[in-house]
Amino acid sequence: MRGFRVSSLVVGSLLILTVSIISLSAQERSKKGLEGVWSVVERDTADGKKDTSPPPSVRIFTARHFSWNTAGINRPEVPFEKATDAQKAALWQFGAQTGTYEVTGTEIVTHASIAKDPAIAKPSYSATYEVKVDSDVLMIRRTKPTVGAWTKYRRLE
Repeated sequence: MRGFRVSSLVVGSLLILTVSIISLSAQERSKKGLEGVWSVVERDTADGKKDTSPPPSVRIFTARHFSWNTAGINRPEVPFEKATDAQKAALWQFGAQTGTYEVTGTEIVTHASIAKDPAIAKPSYSATYEVKVDSDVLMIRRTKPTVGAWTKYRRLE
């Protein structure tokens, strides 16, 4: 009888340990989902090609909030204080917004509270994106209000 109790105790302990490890693995996988800091590495272009040197862009997703900043395509590399008026205007070619988002299946819907474009920061505005996350790679493209090209990001953290 005593051997049965020891065996039951060992089996029970191993079962609890296994369930704990599986549970921790699931939690770790969920942390590796959309939440994190992402840096652009590639984007599709209008002519169907891959741009492997896109302008810098970073997307940050927390449990409920997002932030996105991207440099414009044709920004001159000149110090602002030495730039001509045309170069100064070109330096302002960037996108930026922050706010909240919801996830529904493979889509996220963003609601910007602050944005470079004031029309985007209105309560009535939202944008929908299709997302694919595979470990440390995020693929994202806007689907509403207009359809955009796929952009590939790598997880920074």
